[in-house]
Amino acid sequence: MTFLEQLDQDMVDNHFNLSEFGELVTYIPVTGPTVQIPAIYDEPALSENLGAEVEAISHQPRIFCRRSDLPSGSPSRGDRVEVAANLFHPAKTLEVISTANEKLGHVELILQGGTNAPAKANP
Repeated sequence: MTFLEQLDQDMVDNHFNLSEFGELVTYIPVTGPTVQIPAIYDEPALSENLGAEVEAISHQPRIFCRRSDLPSGSPSRGDRVEVAANLFHPAKTLEVISTANEKLGHVELILQGGTNAPAKANP
């Protein structure tokens, strides 16, 4: 097994493992079937009491997943992601606005929104 194959296997065995770091999210594409995929969801909290002299860097919420787990193998702007509530965040529905850091068959989906109402599956 090559080093890159070992890295990919480590992502599957550890990072996307639902017993370790991963969580199951519902991926709702603009067209195509709705699927549940293992992913890593990240949305850093930003304190509201920063004060006038404090600057903060914030980024959009995002998920990191395997490209092969996506229904079409490729994300599209306007696809939606539902994350379930857990100890770290409430349940919410977000929209894919772009992608970043596509490496080794994995992709980072940049999200926006965050409504607490669940999305409707495509007919």
